[in-house]
Amino acid sequence: MPKNKKQASGKTPIIERGPMPVLILVIICTVCVALLALTATMTADAIEARKLEAANAGKKALFPDAVQFPEESLAQLVAAIPGASMIDLNASEYADVKAITRAVNRDGKTIGLIIEVASSGYKEPVPVMAGIDMAGRISGIVVDASGETAGVGSPVGESTFTDQFIGMATDDTFADVDMVSGGTISSGSVIKSVKLVSSVFNAILGFEGADEGGATREDFFPDAVDFPVESLEEAVGQIPGAVLVDLTAEDYDGFRGLTRAVDADGKTIGLLIEVAKNGYHGPVPAEVAFDLSGQIVGLIVNASEETFGVGQPVGEKEYTDQFVGRPADDSFEDVDIISDATISSNSVIRSVKLASKIFSDLMTGQAEDPAEEVSELQVLFPDAEEELVEAEIDGMEAPEGTDIKFALGETSGDRAGLIVRVTGEGRNGPLPVTVGLDLSGRITGLLVDASGETPDIGQPAGEKDFTDQFIGRQVDELFDDIDAVSGATISSNAVVQAIQAASAVYGSFQEGGH
Repeated sequence: MPKNKKQASGKTPIIERGPMPVLILVIICTVCVALLALTATMTADAIEARKLEAANAGKKALFPDAVQFPEESLAQLVAAIPGASMIDLNASEYADVKAITRAVNRDGKTIGLIIEVASSGYKEPVPVMAGIDMAGRISGIVVDASGETAGVGSPVGESTFTDQFIGMATDDTFADVDMVSGGTISSGSVIKSVKLVSSVFNAILGFEGADEGGATREDFFPDAVDFPVESLEEAVGQIPGAVLVDLTAEDYDGFRGLTRAVDADGKTIGLLIEVAKNGYHGPVPAEVAFDLSGQIVGLIVNASEETFGVGQPVGEKEYTDQFVGRPADDSFEDVDIISDATISSNSVIRSVKLASKIFSDLMTGQAEDPAEEVSELQVLFPDAEEELVEAEIDGMEAPEGTDIKFALGETSGDRAGLIVRVTGEGRNGPLPVTVGLDLSGRITGLLVDASGETPDIGQPAGEKDFTDQFIGRQVDELFDDIDAVSGATISSNAVVQAIQAASAVYGSFQEGGH
């Protein structure tokens, strides 16, 4: 019966039909795969075309008459522009440059360059795409400020800010561009980028850049004909009355170099002392010019690494002119600090003070003898009439984190006072403070180890200019009238709090009747 059913069906099994069905299947599959591959290719091409169209949309906004923005190497770009020159985009000054593209019209003529850069903003680099026509005029800029703080820095991407640049020349200083209120850093980032774009354009096309009007050594010494490169020993040997000082000593940390100003007769008429103290973003190089009487005749400050529009103005003439005409022994206490740029301002003041000290020490030979060491107890009790030693206080248990001992005359055994040690909490960690007290609780000396604080910012909390404010005062005072170190409120407060802790230890000493 099964045999009859098979015959009745009239169908031949595929295996018995020969190779044709398999061949047909293979052909169908091959065609399907080819169609899928073609579809994928067409889709990829369409996606790429849309990406290119989107990328060119911003460029088209900068140059509406352009029909082409060719992808080419810098060498090809330069070759396509008569009179253009190659530049080294690997140079550090061009580190923020991302791309340079020609804008080409229907006649195949280059009508401008589109230069893409990204300088650091408040949160991250802010991409800027700027168009410059062949006359060196900015046709517009496109700013992606989406990574900046919404409503604060992000408005630098809006037309109310970016339209200010339209029509400006590449030799402009862009000093008249209005910052976005509250978005100084973001605004500065865009301005810095436009300056970089202008610099790139000028370098390629041979245009002259902006004259920033910076002071020069020749401005300070108009009678000088030479500023010789020589060793410190050679320079000192040519300066009447000067003595050689070890400028590698810790007291001169920040010294970078010394140059003589020499007139036509070969006579030294002044000194230029190069120094650098830390600003907000690192060392701020400064060159201080002195005539031989010790008067400051000029100051050059390179604040280019400080925050644009905030710290950078410490390098401008309006600020540096405050130092001109002052003697090397000036305190510089009345120099105005730039608003919102305390750290940058303070770095310049400290640099001028260091240069002044170097000048004075070279010209008077009054540098401190590093061999003369003063003991800790001599600093804490400067009026002691004999050598002092530390001694335990019987029955006295100081609070955790503090210590108290007697300072006794080494020969007489008389009590000269108390030594209280407290560890405060500074900006960068523990800040050890040692207080010398007479038996009535008057502060006779103070040592602050601020070596762990930020150089040139918090570390001055350990210097005499700050610590001397406490000397002679009772330890239990509030000290609310102490002048904090400029830009170092946390470090300054740590010292005050440590002294207040020392006051508590002194109170326990009194209560114990020791």
